[in-house]
Amino acid sequence: MTKEEEDFTTKEEACFLHAMKADELDSIVCRYTTSADISSSQLSALVQALTEQQPSQKQVLYTLFSDVERPLLLVFVILMGKGTGRKKAELLFEVGTDSLATEMMSQSQAETLADRILSAAIEVAPRLSSQVGPTEYVRTLNRHKDTATAQLTRKILGDQRQITESQFLHNYGENSRLSSLAGVRQFVHRCSEKAIK
Repeated sequence: MTKEEEDFTTKEEACFLHAMKADELDSIVCRYTTSADISSSQLSALVQALTEQQPSQKQVLYTLFSDVERPLLLVFVILMGKGTGRKKAELLFEVGTDSLATEMMSQSQAETLADRILSAAIEVAPRLSSQVGPTEYVRTLNRHKDTATAQLTRKILGDQRQITESQFLHNYGENSRLSSLAGVRQFVHRCSEKAIK
């Protein structure tokens, strides 16, 4: 693990959201946001709800959540919060299929979800750092995002063009490394190392 990754992981673990359950965070975001684009009034209500016990953390959340669309925010809080890999996979399937009623995830939905998972880990989470602008580590991860998205999509789908929730839980949920922001960044880092060789 690189020094920068250690710093990111330390910042994430210090953030109060890390101590909350992923399904609770998901529920709160769903309750206070209603469309893909989060309005300023929805963002204010969401930050207020999340920081009732931690009012000093409001600015941290505004920094994290500003200009983040609802589906990406849901993925971020799911990966940031506590929970088993399986539970987080169930929540990610719901986000990825845009509906609790959908029983299948298409290839395009899997690609979009993979992109959001990577964006949560390498674009949103680094906002917790006090560093101004992206670090070399983050720039390296971003350079390999397309390759990592393709590999993660293959991991999600296996050799299928669409999958059921149980297949998704098997393909994604049983890989506990992909149930955290740090684990996702490590996945991208491994993709970047393979690309360099």
